Amino acid sequence: FADLFSLIIENQGVTPCISLVATISFGKTNQHGKIEYGSSVSHRQVEVCSVGALAVNLFSRFHFENEPFPGFSTRSAWYDTYVIKGEDRFSPIEYTTQHRIYVEAFKKVGIHTSKVTHANRKSALNMIAQENVSGDEQRRIGRWGTDRMVGCYVSSLPVEAMKSLAGFSGRNENYFLPRAVVVPPMDLQVQVFPEVE
Repeated sequence: FADLFSLIIENQGVTPCISLVATISFGKTNQHGKIEYGSSVSHRQVEVCSVGALAVNLFSRFHFENEPFPGFSTRSAWYDTYVIKGEDRFSPIEYTTQHRIYVEAFKKVGIHTSKVTHANRKSALNMIAQENVSGDEQRRIGRWGTDRMVGCYVSSLPVEAMKSLAGFSGRNENYFLPRAVVVPPMDLQVQVFPEVE
């Protein structure tokens, strides 16, 4: 949880464009420990929204699986809780488990690929390339950028690519989520994760 934060992206449309950002300081695609960022915004279609899927996952963990809600009284109380958990909330999902889940899901829908755990990165790149998203944004969204400018100096999010992956193609298309127009009253909102309050 310590690696997630939200960021409002200004001037994108009628509804607020809030990015979910993950800090990536190590891993298979980050061999040098340089801080990188993965990011997304809510998708136009709720059925394929990664932000919504994360919310449902967390709701399930804390309401149905009865996982203890992390304490936020001190930073150390929640720093070791994984978003995508393994055997328990303090261990990450193992590669073999992730691979098996992907293979089973792909088999059910008839997808055949040799890039099992990289399928998302590959398909995302193909999707935004078809939308004429700039090459720089393509490299940044997939963290493929290895040149010094992208690796050392560019710190803004690849908004054009993020919006394209969220179903909003074209640089001038406004970000608009009809489902975000009606804001539930605060007394209803606090019931979702009351422990946060």
